[in-house]
Amino acid sequence: MPIRSCVECSISLDDRPRILVDSEQYCFRCAKQFERDLVESAEQKYERDLKIYQERQLAFQKRHPNFGSDLPWVSWGEVVYGFFGWLIFPVIGAIAGVLICQSVRRLLWKREQDKLNEEFESKNPMPTQPQPTEIDLELDESRFEEPIVETNYRRQILLRDDYTCQSCEEQKAETDLEVHHILMRAKCGTDHPTNLVTLCLHCHDRERWFGHKRMFPTTI
Repeated sequence: MPIRSCVECSISLDDRPRILVDSEQYCFRCAKQFERDLVESAEQKYERDLKIYQERQLAFQKRHPNFGSDLPWVSWGEVVYGFFGWLIFPVIGAIAGVLICQSVRRLLWKREQDKLNEEFESKNPMPTQPQPTEIDLELDESRFEEPIVETNYRRQILLRDDYTCQSCEEQKAETDLEVHHILMRAKCGTDHPTNLVTLCLHCHDRERWFGHKRMFPTTI
């Protein structure tokens, strides 16, 4: 008979859900922790990459002061163009001179910024935020068809899980806990212990594995 124990905590999976993650067998709680570790690892990597990116950005800006800075409101060129425009055609000429100079200055400024951005990004691509983690999950359904002797499966599962939510791992009062069908009844999930797990109200509302989605959450 194959060994049915969690590769992480070594707990027996004979009467517990057996979750296969990348071909390794976990209990529900350890499978959830595996997912959290993946999410945390991805977020930590993003934070490290972002910090390195920002440090390189600052170093590049020191070498190129115009990189990432705003266009100055007024330049000496606009003053000179405005003055000569005023000499040729007072008021209107001054305004036209300033606007022409400003347009040219904006165009040159944009070209410089585009060139600097291209130079920086070609060697330092912006880190991308981690996408929602998806792990390859499979639920062992081999025992679903076995006859169920216990009729009050709620009390049986709560006792088995020591009144502890198998997602957040917090021990709570019975009124704050629910028994969750990992594979929904609508998808042929049964009341066998290997398909049932204890979740608190908060975690049950947010459970998403195997297509589960609570239509009317009871917690905020």
